[in-house]
Amino acid sequence: MTELATKTATWLQSVLGRLPASVRAVYVEYGDAVTPNMEHLVCFNAFGFESLAGGHFDPGNTNHVGELGDFTWEPPDECRYRADDYPNTDWLAVLRAAASSPEVIALAVDRGIQLVIGAHDGEVHVIQ
Repeated sequence: MTELATKTATWLQSVLGRLPASVRAVYVEYGDAVTPNMEHLVCFNAFGFESLAGGHFDPGNTNHVGELGDFTWEPPDECRYRADDYPNTDWLAVLRAAASSPEVIALAVDRGIQLVIGAHDGEVHVIQ
């Protein structure tokens, strides 16, 4: 696993470790942000749901992400990187590697969490 994926996996483990008992699904996405100083960031954000799309989430339908419903929890932190420090990075691949790590999968399985990742307003993948 790359350094970026390892750091992201560590953050994901902390997210899964802090979930309230009512959360049964977590959607993690990445997106771009620009600071007031015009610094380009790539941010990973997590959102906890009691169930994705009322239990009817279709990961094959990219429009379904908009139908997830209201998330009931989010961690107070995000995982972010200066995009300029990592040019030409496939951020979805980083997120997928992190979410697929044995440590993250084990936590998701232990908690019975459905884990979904994706790009903001884009492609999604069910990991667990």
